[in-house]
Amino acid sequence: MFKLFDGKVRLEVKAASPFDEVFLIDGGYNRVAKGVGGLVADDLEPGLYKLKFKAGNNVVEMSKVFNQELVKVEGPPIELASPLPPEDLAPSPTPARTPTGRGRRITRGAAEKAPEASASRGPTPRKRKWSGTGSELFFYVGIQGSEVPADLVDAMSLINEAGEDIKGFADVNLQSLTAIITCAPGFYRLRVQLADLGAIEMPIWTEKGFETCVFLPLREFGVHTRKVRPDLANAGVTMCRLGADKPDWKVARITEQARANLSVGRAALPHDQTERLLMAKWEDPMQGVLGAHLLLLENPVDVNLFSIVTANLQRLAPGHLDVRILSLWSDKLQKKNDPHPAIDLIYPPMLAASWRLLEDPWMRERVRIPPGSLAALIATSLWSQSVWLLWTSFELEPSQNETRT
Repeated sequence: MFKLFDGKVRLEVKAASPFDEVFLIDGGYNRVAKGVGGLVADDLEPGLYKLKFKAGNNVVEMSKVFNQELVKVEGPPIELASPLPPEDLAPSPTPARTPTGRGRRITRGAAEKAPEASASRGPTPRKRKWSGTGSELFFYVGIQGSEVPADLVDAMSLINEAGEDIKGFADVNLQSLTAIITCAPGFYRLRVQLADLGAIEMPIWTEKGFETCVFLPLREFGVHTRKVRPDLANAGVTMCRLGADKPDWKVARITEQARANLSVGRAALPHDQTERLLMAKWEDPMQGVLGAHLLLLENPVDVNLFSIVTANLQRLAPGHLDVRILSLWSDKLQKKNDPHPAIDLIYPPMLAASWRLLEDPWMRERVRIPPGSLAALIATSLWSQSVWLLWTSFELEPSQNETRT
């Protein structure tokens, strides 16, 4: 006959991701404990419990009988709806470099000469475009197992600060749409034509010494005419240092989970102080930006940790507009007498949450939006609900394509 342990139980749970929410539910359907990244619960009665692991809107549950003094549980990996490719098919955003002069196109070398040899490693970028130096952009559109729309590349444009389409998607590999652009740090717009819905745009900031990787899922758009197009609202964006042989896909997926949690408005960050301080040392600036906004969802906000995160981001990516806005917000929370310099906001930030911070009166005194600038013009053209700031596309007059200062 089954006999329960005669004593109290200690439970230690470690989730598969530091952003996974964990809930402990007893046999009476009462929530006993919760945590992020894991949890510890003492003095539990022996018996049947349910553990619920949540990432974004995805949930995995398991039932366990606690029948000993110490119970340790490893949380299961939770599959996210993400445009990142599976790791066994993941392309390298940073192919081997070959000597070249500025302005020349670089080919992949061996991968170009022997495509059948590279096919087993998954899709790889084929050609490199140039638009200045100092940073890189990598684009991946996951279209495996789907018929490639013949007009997909024609529907996409990458526009620089001067308002020029830099033709970054010309002559790319359509079996898995990938493109690498070596570019100057700064602001870019990714424009996508959505059939009879018109075009929308997404802001992208690049930072010196980093490669900004943009992963785009596909879906159908249109009313009378339906077209398969990149879904900017659900794009994944991560950043890695230039020169890395490949991105850390584990880090990239944690960045994706931060985006998923922010998209549903939940402050899912570790409550354990050691874990929280470790997460303040993000090496992926985009992960840090998303994490900082998750911190701002907490009540009360951990002002000290937020200041550590923004200070680290300021060292990593001082030119990134979202980082500059978050640094100003940190000054506000700390009530600093000498805040960071005011910002002339000619171009918009990447995150909708960064844009919303500008509604605060304290920020409005320190962030100037010049009339006629792109940042001013998009205010009445915002499009859809997304982590990213999206707007209905329109052409700017030449005088409105100002250079960022």
